[in-house]
Amino acid sequence: MTTKPLLTLPVLILFAACAVQANGPSAAEEAPDIPGITKVDPDTKIDDIPSDPFSMKKVTVEGGVMRIYVSYAGGTEDHDFTLYWNGIVARSYPGKTAVVLKHDANGDNAEALITETLQFDLAEMSKPMIIRVTNDHGDSHSVRYGESKLD
Repeated sequence: MTTKPLLTLPVLILFAACAVQANGPSAAEEAPDIPGITKVDPDTKIDDIPSDPFSMKKVTVEGGVMRIYVSYAGGTEDHDFTLYWNGIVARSYPGKTAVVLKHDANGDNAEALITETLQFDLAEMSKPMIIRVTNDHGDSHSVRYGESKLD
């Protein structure tokens, strides 16, 4: 009679381990931390914020996430990108606004060509909206965020 509990315990542990492995990590554990837009006061002169050189290749919006495809020279330091928005929206339908992407190379003077896809959470913005994304280096892209009744 004492052998039954001893045999049952390993079987229970095996089933419990399989159940945990089958479920895997939750969606919250897998989701990367996506930065939001940095909202500044409407009087802020975003053009006065310094930015190191980079180019924007493409901009897309899926769901509530903006993806910006960039390339820049570097390779020895982490590079930081910040998407600035002054909160001003043109009174139109759909609304129109502009954001500016800035780059801090953190003193990286290396010459390797780095390509990267940046992601920004658009939760601060209302829908529908046409967003014009610019940088200090002459690149500009416009994207739609949300669907309008005119689509």
